Amino acid sequence: MADNDQIQSLLDSTSVTLGYVYRDGQREKYWFDGTPENIASFLMRFPDADQIILTDRMDMLVLNTIGTFIDTCPDKERLSQVLTHLAPMQMGGAEPKEVFCPSDQEVNDYCNQLSQHDMTFS
Repeated sequence: MADNDQIQSLLDSTSVTLGYVYRDGQREKYWFDGTPENIASFLMRFPDADQIILTDRMDMLVLNTIGTFIDTCPDKERLSQVLTHLAPMQMGGAEPKEVFCPSDQEVNDYCNQLSQHDMTFS
């Protein structure tokens, strides 16, 4: 279970990234802080993914992958920054770091708790 303070901090961040992980015909959605190192670590967290699509809060494409290999990244500067971290991880020269990435369900549960709390005290 994700920590509520961590979720709130993530929601307050200006670089929230949504990760859609496709594997075995299923889609999972996660939220995380989209720094270049976090993006690389997030991609490496799902080595069995068929595809991963990362977007910003407005559903604009950040990048997408085939497996853990980047297929499309419109922002070439961001691509360069992510690859600086990703390439060593893919080649075994660096370990992915732990990234706080609550599931969509955990984020929705937290937001529902806030809504219910606000309704109780209004």
